[in-house]
Amino acid sequence: MEERRRLEKEHRAAIRAESFGGDEVPVLAVHRRGPPHRPRGAPTRKLSNKRTIHNALSQVCLAGAHCAAALDDALSALEASPADNHILLLKDDAVHVFRGLFAVHRGGTATTASAGANAAVQVEKIYGRGPSRFGEEHIQSFYKYNSASRSFQKLPAKSFTFTTDAIVLTPKASSGKGGAASFKARAIPTY
Repeated sequence: MEERRRLEKEHRAAIRAESFGGDEVPVLAVHRRGPPHRPRGAPTRKLSNKRTIHNALSQVCLAGAHCAAALDDALSALEASPADNHILLLKDDAVHVFRGLFAVHRGGTATTASAGANAAVQVEKIYGRGPSRFGEEHIQSFYKYNSASRSFQKLPAKSFTFTTDAIVLTPKASSGKGGAASFKARAIPTY
């Protein structure tokens, strides 16, 4: 027993002196409870769903060799977008077919009437098919991408949240017949 205590003391002394056989001794991290320390005034990290959208595009929406060119175009548009949040446009609730990729801008002022009642959220197309802009009143349902099951799960939401990854437009907005204002504007006859 005394031999063991003596060896433990020598071992601790060698670690303190950093002369443990010439090898680096790994320093054990001290685990603190609570969030990691962040100095005051340091910028906070913005919430972004770029990685989730990247996974949804490459694993479900544009998966396979036959979609490689479209996947490359969509991913380059996603990386080039300055927005933090993005939305995938799906065809309908029954079959989740990819239509387009949209950037969600929060906190701006709406410049078009198509931004809807919530002027703080602007949605604009960066790749694919669909309207160039639309508002929340044109959305039929909201979805979250689950990367574990590689599927979209319907959210019980009526507006954009930070967990929203995909949407389905109302039939009126997706058909282009009087829905979202970004579809081709009808010519107004001049007399």
